[in-house]
Amino acid sequence: MRLVLECHPEIACLDETNSYRSLSNLKATVPRSKTLLGFKIPRWTEQLHEATLGDFGQTETAAQFYDGEPLIFLLRDVRDTVVSMCQLRMGRQTWMDVAGRPILDSKLRQPEFRERFAREIALLERSTNPTPPSARCIGKTRR
Repeated sequence: MRLVLECHPEIACLDETNSYRSLSNLKATVPRSKTLLGFKIPRWTEQLHEATLGDFGQTETAAQFYDGEPLIFLLRDVRDTVVSMCQLRMGRQTWMDVAGRPILDSKLRQPEFRERFAREIALLERSTNPTPPSARCIGKTRR
């Protein structure tokens, strides 16, 4: 996604790690040749309406950095996103193991989240498989 944004001559885009760090410190600089700065912040996009953004297991937080600026949302097929999360290695584990599951567990303790996704949560809770279908890591991408 970052590479897609950077194809635009006016946009510089920070990857996920640098985006969270930059926004939590409110210190982001745009290179001189660019006029716009993009952030790859998938774990924060659904939180833009919150006063403070952050996730379980992530040390960075950002307080009220978004003030109605124009946004571009790039949408990706959810199946490709899950495969990517399952294949991205973080040491000996996948991103899903290190970050995805702890974040989901944290969100499941939030009443608003449980209410919004009650149907899906009920399906997962009735499942005899300890790993939800959406988090099962498959070995190849969708074609």
